[in-house]
Amino acid sequence: MPAVPPKTAPPLRRRMLYPVGGVLLLALAVGVIWGPRFLARLALWQGENAVRSHDWRSAELWFARACSFHSLGGESAFAWARLNRRLGRFDVMSEALQDAADAGTAPQTIEREVWLAEAQSGRMQNLDARLGDLLIAGEDLPAICEAYVLGCLLNYRLDDALRLLDLWQADFPDDPQPHYLRGRLTEHSADFEGAADEYRQAIRLAPGHGAAAFNLGRALVALQKPEDALQAYEQATPLLCDLQPGLVGQAHCLRLLGRIDDARERLDAALDSPEQDIELAWRLAGEPVDSAPSRVAAEYGHVELAAENYPAAEDWLRKALNADPFAWRTRYSLATALRQQGKTDEAAKQIQRVEATKQALEECDRMIVGLRRQPADVEARFTIGKTFLQHVSPKQGVIWLRSVLDLDPDHQATHRLLADYYESHREENPEFAELAARHRQQIRPDEAPDDVTVENGTGKDGTDDE
Repeated sequence: MPAVPPKTAPPLRRRMLYPVGGVLLLALAVGVIWGPRFLARLALWQGENAVRSHDWRSAELWFARACSFHSLGGESAFAWARLNRRLGRFDVMSEALQDAADAGTAPQTIEREVWLAEAQSGRMQNLDARLGDLLIAGEDLPAICEAYVLGCLLNYRLDDALRLLDLWQADFPDDPQPHYLRGRLTEHSADFEGAADEYRQAIRLAPGHGAAAFNLGRALVALQKPEDALQAYEQATPLLCDLQPGLVGQAHCLRLLGRIDDARERLDAALDSPEQDIELAWRLAGEPVDSAPSRVAAEYGHVELAAENYPAAEDWLRKALNADPFAWRTRYSLATALRQQGKTDEAAKQIQRVEATKQALEECDRMIVGLRRQPADVEARFTIGKTFLQHVSPKQGVIWLRSVLDLDPDHQATHRLLADYYESHREENPEFAELAARHRQQIRPDEAPDDVTVENGTGKDGTDDE
């Protein structure tokens, strides 16, 4: 089967690249003589350069061109699979891996890429069991290290991630990605100055690293340096695969600087940008995907709140909560807008919900600190997972609960909670019904059920269900 990128692959915002310069023109002229294989090799080389620069738009374009020539067999299909694995498009990755296998790519290479995809998604068992052997083999180390560190971040195994980052950085001192990921880890410890330094190092090594520039902006906002943060977001915006995250970051800084009209202008531009895979855009920027659909509306609501335009703020904040009902800070802002309009009863309900979430998160914060000392504390991980599932982020909650099963595969409360969650959300994903049944099968009949239900508890207008 020819390794052609599936038409169903969600597109990134494309930037057409035209070869310039005498050397590249000469290479294309040679390609006319030498044929498709040379052109495919050239496209692969360009795509690999784009990946090293974290220019995902260009990488997608070049790898798609390499696949279209059908002349490199499994090599171009595997490059396409790896790109989509790094982008988190695992269904596209699976199809491309099958193409690579059909074209003769070694089974162990295919299997290793599957392990990396699992680890990147937070399922660490296979990569954990084989990490030592893979490191000794010394093949494909940056890809292995990146997937492992990302998995550790999702499972809050920060010390494991730091140890591997040290090895990665020692062997590949010119790679920007260890600095970027170390910055992410450092932010977990609220060391925003240290995180900013790491992001700057990543940018120094790869000026086109849009995620590092974006995350530098976030760290600078936390350090209360909105002017510097604005510059970082402006640098990041054209480098990211979609304009929206950078424009929202700019608007946030402009709001903090009191430049309300300029903030509205950025948000209008974000709303007018072509419709793309917004979750992918925010994930590649280093942000949680749960809140991605709500980010423009939430920031617009905060801008109008700062402008004391309370009816408009209420409208935008309701839209944001409709997209992300777990955003307690947005809910608090909605309560403020309601209170300013004299809608005190509804404001009080919103505040009550916010306080319940904050109380649950305070307990989680204490447990997360404790996990640095005892990472195998199953009950702490279960409590955090349950709290995130019900109050903060279902996707993160599921990852925490899966980490419980990594340590205790027979943990009955976790199986019951996941079974209930997948069952109640089975319409969202065709795989959820099977996952619900799988976890239900693990529940022993003699176990007493928990008094836990999984629900959003939020109406379509961002208010509490009655």
